[in-house]
Amino acid sequence: MVPVTSDLVPVFVRAGACIPLWMPDTVELGAEVGLPSSESGHLVLMMFPGTGKHSVVDPLDGGSISAQLSLENQMLTVTTGGVPAGTSLWIRGRAAGETPAADHRQQLDAGASVVTVRVSFDAN
Repeated sequence: MVPVTSDLVPVFVRAGACIPLWMPDTVELGAEVGLPSSESGHLVLMMFPGTGKHSVVDPLDGGSISAQLSLENQMLTVTTGGVPAGTSLWIRGRAAGETPAADHRQQLDAGASVVTVRVSFDAN
């Protein structure tokens, strides 16, 4: 049984799941967060280690980004393809119950066909 409180609701995901979110540049308390709009913002892919490759289609321009996540020997590898210009990759890692690893941000090259980023997580 998983404890649930008024300020904490668990979300269960399968290994290898990818949950795409659109986050605006600024978020106001109570503001809606959802599909991309003409306003600037960031596509956030919440990815969980496992097998499989995911593709996210942008409803505004029809472009797609593919992403694959793997975790091996304390090393997280994110492979992406079809990356549009101006895309940044932001990785925030956390093992279950652990303190988050330092954020890793990388500006991806426009038109990159495949980009692989490796981020090590300390066992501390």
